[in-house]
Amino acid sequence: MTPDSFSSRLKLPSLEFDCMKVIWILGQGTVKQVHQNLASHKSLAYTTVLTVLDRLYKKEVVRRKKIGRAYLYYPVYLEEDARKDALENLMRGFFGSSKHQLTNYIKRLDTRAISSDD
Repeated sequence: MTPDSFSSRLKLPSLEFDCMKVIWILGQGTVKQVHQNLASHKSLAYTTVLTVLDRLYKKEVVRRKKIGRAYLYYPVYLEEDARKDALENLMRGFFGSSKHQLTNYIKRLDTRAISSDD
């Protein structure tokens, strides 16, 4: 996978990210399964989910294999990788790539949260 395709995975639009979350939870799924899962809290057409999963496939975020007339989608880009990439982007963008600065910031937030709970 090229660095360019890797960085484009970090910029998933909201609906693509929602579909990825379903795939991560299920481990794999058909368009129907992803649609049913998302339909419980979003009004989406089946064809919209089909289009989104096809885009994710073209971005190399998921792979698919044909099962009868349907495709079974499974993640290539794992949830843990997404967390790591998001955290690295946050560190680079806001903390000059310093884990120390990020850690100190989180500690300060945690301290404020504890004191506001009292």
